[in-house]
Amino acid sequence: MMADHLTGVDSDEIGAHDSSLTLGRYVGVAPEDEEADFEETLCSIQIDLRGTDEEGGERAKRIDRYFEELGA
Repeated sequence: MMADHLTGVDSDEIGAHDSSLTLGRYVGVAPEDEEADFEETLCSIQIDLRGTDEEGGERAKRIDRYFEELGA
């Protein structure tokens, strides 16, 4: 996958870009995945976030219990 994002340039090409080493001079924008379903992707992200929120809530409760045990 990373190989899709790598390219080689020679010193002549770098010189043609005023010796700029800015990546945007040499790397184009990735083509859009027309088959990607934005709504499906967004739903998947929301499900992941809900799980993360639930895990965080459980951890917060556990920490509160630890503090109670310590008398804090």
